[in-house]
Amino acid sequence: MFITPGSRAKGGGGFPPGTAMLFWQASAPLGWTKITTQNDKLLRVVSGAGGVGGGGGSNAFSSVNAQTVVGSSTLSSAQLAAHTHTMSAYESAGSGPSSGGSANPLLLAGQGVYAAPATDSAGSGSSHNHTISFSILYIDLILASKN
Repeated sequence: MFITPGSRAKGGGGFPPGTAMLFWQASAPLGWTKITTQNDKLLRVVSGAGGVGGGGGSNAFSSVNAQTVVGSSTLSSAQLAAHTHTMSAYESAGSGPSSGGSANPLLLAGQGVYAAPATDSAGSGSSHNHTISFSILYIDLILASKN
């Protein structure tokens, strides 16, 4: 589109009605109407179809930009790395309670039968998060359409 020299005085130049433009100012210029249905969003350049109806996402720019932590998460056993815990006997067979020795956690009542020992529980099971800062610099623009 070409703008003729005399068309600038008409408020909006030679732009046809309905043309949308960005302005770096508080209000729409004479002959334009501020579009208020689009608010708190980023701009994305696409090679396909753009314009009315184009866009996506579900989180407002200011909400994401103000985020300081990633969502909290509690790890389940399935999310932990595979690992083992070792335990060693501190008594020998035959030294359990029935033979007058001290109790051996690996023997059941001195009968020479080994039990499956368990290690003590560790960890709190509470959630954790990681800090993050999206505090990206930005400028505010308005979108307006030609009357």
